[in-house]
Amino acid sequence: MEEILTLEAREVEVVESEVVDDSSDFLRDRAQEIRNTVKRIPYAIASVGAMLLEVKERVEHGEFLAWMKRELDWDERMAQRFMQVARRLNPTTLSGLQIQPSALYLLTAPSTPDEVLESAIEVAQDREVTLKLAKALLKPKKSEQKDDWNPDNWETPGWLAKEISLLLEPEEEKILEPTAGTGQIAAWLPEGSVCYEIDKARYEEGLLDKVNLWRNADILTCTDFCTYDVAIGNLPFSKALPILAHCLALIKHSGRCLFILPLDFFSSKQRAEAFGLMGAYVHKVYRLVGRVAYLRDGEEESRRQIYDAIFDIRLSAPGMQSAEEFIWKP
Repeated sequence: MEEILTLEAREVEVVESEVVDDSSDFLRDRAQEIRNTVKRIPYAIASVGAMLLEVKERVEHGEFLAWMKRELDWDERMAQRFMQVARRLNPTTLSGLQIQPSALYLLTAPSTPDEVLESAIEVAQDREVTLKLAKALLKPKKSEQKDDWNPDNWETPGWLAKEISLLLEPEEEKILEPTAGTGQIAAWLPEGSVCYEIDKARYEEGLLDKVNLWRNADILTCTDFCTYDVAIGNLPFSKALPILAHCLALIKHSGRCLFILPLDFFSSKQRAEAFGLMGAYVHKVYRLVGRVAYLRDGEEESRRQIYDAIFDIRLSAPGMQSAEEFIWKP
């Protein structure tokens, strides 16, 4: 590994010195070389995945991870992705195709239909398949969309995901996102944050986020009590109360919850009474000015005719001591 890294460093130095010479032939040749190299990446991933599968079949049960750590110093997640590609695609199928690794992992996920994967392979023969394009291929046409969509599936727009992440303090290191969706907020969280998502398809898309720890499970089954500094996210409305109550048990005594909720969420008598039994209070309210256009399948929609806020909720304090601030959509 050291030799490879040293060689790459030397190549970078050569590139920089030759770019200074402004040689048009060199620039043109190097660009073509880069394009050709990129085309070999999908083939290499599938080939490595196939070799890993061969090793896994030969070693004793439970020995594969130890072998991989000893010989390759890889983690299980990387290996699983490579083997996932190899299970669905023969390396020769990918020879010469331009598919970004993140797109390849998404397209070879178990939940991806065969026809979508086949369509992506056809597209890759003419142009590069990016992660954005892969998501578009996976998105059903409006006439084919399932009728089981419900308001709990709204996704957080990027600007709001960034705003709520900016409320985190530097000393808050143990972060939990209880309902992570496809990773809109997770993308802005510190490395190592724990993200729960109960839906298999959304979880698999979220896995493309390489810096956080994803769990395909219901947050209500989590037993990491008194562990986290902050629980943060956009809670599904129909399950907001039980998830809030459970997250209050998962955070440390000095921790807090940062949740996006309707501004009048606690105005309901029933919800106010339930919240009163949780031993918590609203420390601060960040009002979102104007109605938020949440996302459905990645596209903005403006159906919600309500106003939202970010609630900073904390444990064990006498009474409600709330303060309000305003956050404007850019």
